[in-house]
Amino acid sequence: LWVRRARAQWYSVKSELERELAAEELQRSLRDGRDALRDVETSIRDTNAEVRREFDALRGDVERDAAAEPPTSGVDADATPDAQVALETAETSPATAQEPADVGR
Repeated sequence: LWVRRARAQWYSVKSELERELAAEELQRSLRDGRDALRDVETSIRDTNAEVRREFDALRGDVERDAAAEPPTSGVDADATPDAQVALETAETSPATAQEPADVGR
């Protein structure tokens, strides 16, 4: 009789210990998951800030370049007058397609 009680007590203690260990393992796993998520969030925020800084710097460069250069109408200011006329003519005249010559007929 007393052996049965001792065995039942032992199994009760053993199952309680196993439940506590499982609960601790779940808590540890949850903490590790939170830490990993926090690290990813920090990395994303840092990357976002870096991309914004680079974008703002690039935008500033483009705006400075646009302000420094006078707008042109597609004609190179350094080109010779003949080149400008040829360029303007090419821009305004429609492209003409040449058909291949009938060879052998």
